[in-house]
Amino acid sequence: MRTIIISGVSRGLGKELFTCLTGMPDVLLIGISRPSDSEIINTNENQLIFYIDLAQDNIIFPDPSLWIRPTTTQLIWINNAGTIDPIGKIGNLDVNEVDHALHTNLISPIKITSILVHATLKYKLPFKVINISSGAALSPIPGWGVYCTGKCGIRMFLDCLAKDHPNVELTHIDPGVLDTEMQKKIRESDEKDFPLVSNFIAYHNDRQLKDPKAVANGIVATHILR
Repeated sequence: MRTIIISGVSRGLGKELFTCLTGMPDVLLIGISRPSDSEIINTNENQLIFYIDLAQDNIIFPDPSLWIRPTTTQLIWINNAGTIDPIGKIGNLDVNEVDHALHTNLISPIKITSILVHATLKYKLPFKVINISSGAALSPIPGWGVYCTGKCGIRMFLDCLAKDHPNVELTHIDPGVLDTEMQKKIRESDEKDFPLVSNFIAYHNDRQLKDPKAVANGIVATHILR
């Protein structure tokens, strides 16, 4: 039985990935969701939800000995959760929002990954990491300084993980521009905070946004089923 852990399962791509994998044979599916979204996810005996606010310091991730089963043959970690906030020029950002964003996009994923690596070593399990990345991890974007930093940082951390443990299977996926709540928030940005906002409005108006369900199905077909 494979255990698949996905962060950010209450909405967007994470929700579609969780839905796509629900009911898959010989899979224990674990979702990470904010406590405020606890009412919107159904579970069964082969599904668990860990309600963790990744934006907070000192997150508590359940001890792997409580959920790794004797029949577990592989652990797959899909690092998906992320926040675009705060959008704005450096120097005009709310420091509390910066703190929450870096915890969500960087610090909490580092902590969770570290716990999972330790568990795979302890239980001698193959470990696959799928990082839902972004073009922002590789290119500086005005108004997205914090988001770019978080995405770049977690990508580098995972690259270092693959150097430390060459047997870890690591894949970075840039899903492109998806039709999600994050995109809606981006389109509602003030141009003075995000000079490229007109580009994202055009993506929406020209119907260039990708369907999260279709992207999730593609990820599962390519990186889980094969």
